[in-house]
Amino acid sequence: MNMKENLLEEQQMTEEQITARKVADLNDQLRKDMFTGNMLKKHNLRNKIVLTPGVDGLNLKDKEKVFASVKYYGNFTKDNNPWGEKDFGAFNFKKERYNWKIDYFDNTMSFHSLDKTDPKQTVRVLTIMKASEY
Repeated sequence: MNMKENLLEEQQMTEEQITARKVADLNDQLRKDMFTGNMLKKHNLRNKIVLTPGVDGLNLKDKEKVFASVKYYGNFTKDNNPWGEKDFGAFNFKKERYNWKIDYFDNTMSFHSLDKTDPKQTVRVLTIMKASEY
């Protein structure tokens, strides 16, 4: 899609859809940058990644596969992505179900962010877990 088509599409979107797209883009960026040198760039320093004990206890090779499944996750549907923010995913690996979820906190990490489209006032926390740990 070129810039002109993109602009036209955005003009036809509701405010809610525009917000969801901004949040989804930021969430995609977090997943793309996780476990790379890009996590050390200024725009990502506030973001966090949390591994539950079941994921942290995996051997290195299996962890890498789980991380790649989160990073490249693209199976978004109306059921698992009803608001279009791309903040949750679930997949199977070695006969186990895994979930990942992104939450949005204020800069003190005490409350939810007032504007999850604004990286300056939002700390994104990506949690990766075995579904059995939920």
